[in-house]
Amino acid sequence: MKGVQGVVFDLWNTLVFSHREISPYTLMFGALGLSGRKKSAARKLALTQDFASMGDLARRLRPDISIDVREFEERLEREVALAGCYEDVKDTLSSLQGAGIRLGLISNIASQYKKVFFNLGLEGWI
Repeated sequence: MKGVQGVVFDLWNTLVFSHREISPYTLMFGALGLSGRKKSAARKLALTQDFASMGDLARRLRPDISIDVREFEERLEREVALAGCYEDVKDTLSSLQGAGIRLGLISNIASQYKKVFFNLGLEGWI
């Protein structure tokens, strides 16, 4: 890989796969009564701000109502637990790193999905 100094990866559907049926965030936005532009704004907020929990996000989006977010958080935890690396990811990262190529990661996922990166041990390469 002559001339290549670094490679930047996206996390989901590049390094990591998921068994997602429907996003728990999409379900929660529906339960909060968000649609159209308000749903798009909620999605942007979830992707660009760090929230400790889905409950924190729900309270930020709709402080005027209270919903039980346990179902959505359980779905998120299942999705995180079932996520895995594609078969050749770790070998590929090792080869690139061994060749002196710097590795990076960028992703537009909600902060709750960061756990997958660490659960799968990817921080050793990136």
